Amino acid sequence: MEEFVGFCIDRDTCVGCGLCVEMAPDFFAMGEFHARVTKQPQNEEDLALLMDIRRDCPVGAILLKKSSEET
Repeated sequence: MEEFVGFCIDRDTCVGCGLCVEMAPDFFAMGEFHARVTKQPQNEEDLALLMDIRRDCPVGAILLKKSSEET
């Protein structure tokens, strides 16, 4: 079974709207064209926040990274 290990941004999907950065600047930052994850959740509260932001991303660019995936 695959295990959740963190979040990542699908750079091909991200439109750089900045919603994730606005909602959680401790976890996301804007690059030149799209957002990037700067910190992974450290506790259940962080995880709940990032799951909400993932759900709210207008283009679905915030992905769950699984242990079976390459980094």
